[in-house]
Amino acid sequence: MNVLKVMPESAIKFGSYEAAKRALAQLEGHNDPQKINPYSKFVAGGIGGMVSQYVTFFARIQLLTYTDLWFTLLILSNFGTTPHDQLDDS
Repeated sequence: MNVLKVMPESAIKFGSYEAAKRALAQLEGHNDPQKINPYSKFVAGGIGGMVSQYVTFFARIQLLTYTDLWFTLLILSNFGTTPHDQLDDS
């Protein structure tokens, strides 16, 4: 389940980081993402992290909601039975 969260988040983070680097390079006036200053790289990393967290937040909420629902249904399906009830069937 962790892979379902980390893989898309990392892909979005990488893509938005690269896009932010290109935008910051244009703001600096040289249009080369390889030559931006370290502060711009820091800002681009922050932007990449924020964008990936925002985009994947709703997916994580849905995943957690359905996981909790599944566990609730599992517990309710066994409600009223005890291990002794299951052993007395013989």
